[in-house]
Amino acid sequence: MSSLKIIAAVCGVGIVGGAIALLVTNPNQEAYEAYAVTQLQSQLTDGVCEDVPALLEGMCSSAVENNDQLLGRIIESSTTRRNYYVLSIYETDIDPVSTLTQLLPGNLSLSVGETQGVPSYHAETVGILGRFITYKTGQEN
Repeated sequence: MSSLKIIAAVCGVGIVGGAIALLVTNPNQEAYEAYAVTQLQSQLTDGVCEDVPALLEGMCSSAVENNDQLLGRIIESSTTRRNYYVLSIYETDIDPVSTLTQLLPGNLSLSVGETQGVPSYHAETVGILGRFITYKTGQEN
């Protein structure tokens, strides 16, 4: 066998092995939702809860921290996944005001004046090798 064929065979095996490794480690939707909940909690606590009236700030932070399941459902309903088998791309569009409205107790709500100008969030994340890399985030008014 010529050395060129040996090199081609080794490269072929390497490419197939790499593709199999990427395929096996492509994170699923549930893993993304757990990652996104953590990111959303950070955004809501640091961004939105700091801007609510002081009387509601502690309640806002507590509501965000204690509602992982609800935030997970919000992420699930707000996310589109494109699965390319060796990697996945997730696009999530979230309106923080409607998210907080779902988190606050029924007798409390955010008035229109308190929420004007609060942007919605768009994030694009790639899932590869068992990890997530958010490569694009933005606010939309």
